[in-house]
Amino acid sequence: MSGKELKQLYGVIPYKVKDDSVWVLMVTSQTRRRWIFPNGNLEQDETGAQAAAREGFEEAGVKGSIEKKHTINTIIGKSAPDGIENVKVEFFAMEVLKQAEKWPEKSQRKRKWVSLDAAKDLVRDDDFRNVLNRFSKQKFVARLSAA
Repeated sequence: MSGKELKQLYGVIPYKVKDDSVWVLMVTSQTRRRWIFPNGNLEQDETGAQAAAREGFEEAGVKGSIEKKHTINTIIGKSAPDGIENVKVEFFAMEVLKQAEKWPEKSQRKRKWVSLDAAKDLVRDDDFRNVLNRFSKQKFVARLSAA
C-alpha cells in the first residue's frame, strides 16, 4: 500500500418511484462504457451535495431533490491514464423532478431507467453493485417501495 490519499469525488443516485417500486437512472461511463451513477470532482465553492446535483445534470440530464441525510461513502475504480485508479465517492440520493432531452454529455453517454432489481443485473462491477445494494437497504428506499 502506497499510503497515497485517495481522490474524493461526489456522485448522485437519481431515483423515482414507478409502479410502487424504486427505479434508478444509470449512465454509461465515458471510457469503459459500464453502467454507473453520475459522479465527478468538486468545483470551486461547491458543497458535496451541489457537486452531486451538478454531475447529475451534466452526465444524465436530470435535476431534483438531493437527500442530504442519505449518503453512501465508498471506493470505486475509475479509468486513469495508467489503468484503474481507486477513488472515494460520496453518493447522494436524488429524487428526480425534471429530466431534460438535451444535456451537456448527451453525445458521450447513454442513460437508462431501471428497477433496482434490474440495475443489479445491469451493473457488471462489484463497486457499483455494492452502491446499489447499500442504496436498496436504506430505510427510506424500503418505505418508498412499500408506499
